[in-house]
Amino acid sequence: MALRVPGWEVRLYGVTMRALRRGHEWGQHDCALFFSDCVEAVTGEQHAGSDRGSYKTRIGAARIIKRRGYSCLRDMIADECPEIPVISARRGDGAYFEGPEGPFVAVVDGAYAVAPGPQGLLHVPLNQALTAFKVGD
Repeated sequence: MALRVPGWEVRLYGVTMRALRRGHEWGQHDCALFFSDCVEAVTGEQHAGSDRGSYKTRIGAARIIKRRGYSCLRDMIADECPEIPVISARRGDGAYFEGPEGPFVAVVDGAYAVAPGPQGLLHVPLNQALTAFKVGD
């Protein structure tokens, strides 16, 4: 696993500020791509660049996950970032939720985690996460 790069806090802040009022858009600004942008801000490593723009729907996103050899979003993330207890998650880590419209990953920011929603970033209480993922050492 990559280390957290110097200045990651400022880089992560920049990613979240750019996303603050940007609405969810499959293949451009969805939870997995936002999480990937945040991982890059924290570690300097990019993971989803080739997938950006290659799908436009939830079904298309599921096809990408399957094409990469995973059964679900959680498995895909766990292959890159180790699962940790939610209580151990810190700013910049990932958090996995099951929402009314399906599973999603968000980025931990204190007692909340943030992910793209219809009109900007959603703030979800971290204690509602099913699991968390460590980003960087």
